[in-house]
Amino acid sequence: MPEVQQVRRLILSQFQQFKLCHFDFTDPSSGLPLKRVCLTGPNGCGKSTILAQIYHAMDPEILPVAVDEEREANALILVQYGLGAQTVYLARNGLALGAGGSKFSWFSDDIENAPGWEAFLEKGMGFHEFDDQFSDYAVNDDDSLSAPDISTAWMSPAMDLIDSRPADDLREMVDLLSEERGQQFNRFLKHPDNRDETVAAVEQLFEDAYPNPLSEITKAWMPVLEPANIRFSSSQPVGLLSGRTGESIPFTSLSAGLQRYLLRTGHLRILTKTKEFARSFFVFDEPENGLGGTLPTSLLADCLAQTRGDDAQVFVATLDREVTETFADHEIFRLEFDEGNGTRIDRTSTTAFLNDKASAPERQNGAVPPKPNAVRLARLKKEIKESEDQDELADLIDELMSIRER
Repeated sequence: MPEVQQVRRLILSQFQQFKLCHFDFTDPSSGLPLKRVCLTGPNGCGKSTILAQIYHAMDPEILPVAVDEEREANALILVQYGLGAQTVYLARNGLALGAGGSKFSWFSDDIENAPGWEAFLEKGMGFHEFDDQFSDYAVNDDDSLSAPDISTAWMSPAMDLIDSRPADDLREMVDLLSEERGQQFNRFLKHPDNRDETVAAVEQLFEDAYPNPLSEITKAWMPVLEPANIRFSSSQPVGLLSGRTGESIPFTSLSAGLQRYLLRTGHLRILTKTKEFARSFFVFDEPENGLGGTLPTSLLADCLAQTRGDDAQVFVATLDREVTETFADHEIFRLEFDEGNGTRIDRTSTTAFLNDKASAPERQNGAVPPKPNAVRLARLKKEIKESEDQDELADLIDELMSIRER
């Protein structure tokens, strides 16, 4: 099977609350795959479930949500992939690829002209029925999914994954960067063009070609950490974070949301600056979770800036109005409950939904966020300096960030 490049289409049939749900991730005007997709809708409508299937389509090693094996054994997950100018379909049951009981088949895109295709799009069917009915269009059914030249990221309130590995520790992130940067330099050193150069010359060439991501990480973090008088340096003997007077600040003393923000922006820079992937595939579930003010949109903007390749795609599920408004209308898929407590897609009412739904506590009931209180800011900075209790320090930093980001 040729190397897959993009997710163009996702059809869920008889899967959890999705009796039949069809997502066409192509631009209506050009027919090209969308580079950015936003799923929005009420809690419980299945946004996270859909994102997990989208991510699993490109990273078959991991399905980042649990499934009921007995219930989903005959569910149908149908994904259309882009292969340059061609497309191909992968049909599988609701179990994770490679798990016991998982089944899958590849189909050519000629299946769209098959008798019964339109009826399937209207009524749906389970995996085994689909596999039997369209068997004449099956191709290379012994080949597995192949997407080796792509960087992947899954980021959700429950778990962050960078290239299928957990991304939840600051020191580990910095140590990983040092290790991978060393490996990258060794490869660069052995390149035929560099064999006749001195080590010093090669080091300079390497720095010019591959700037140290730690420098970029530090710059990205400064607007977030400086208001709290926090500094970051990987060379500090005690810890990575310190106060203005040099005292060490435990990373765990920061709020959970701020920890996630720093780890995500840092890991994405490491991923795109130290590894030579041709393209990126990033998935964000609730980027606003635990973050206030403009940090959710800043996180998303930072993510988009780290994507690589013309075939890069970013999928986001959110309830945050400001995050949603960063997408064009044709990139937004609004999910809502149908009369049978299932889920359907409405691509026409997103604006109305956002106007009626508050996305953060300070926006509820039409309230306007208050202006920052200068006196409280000054007191917070003083309390942060003097606090020796980690739990108290986390609360103080979280409050300061909330005020400064309004």
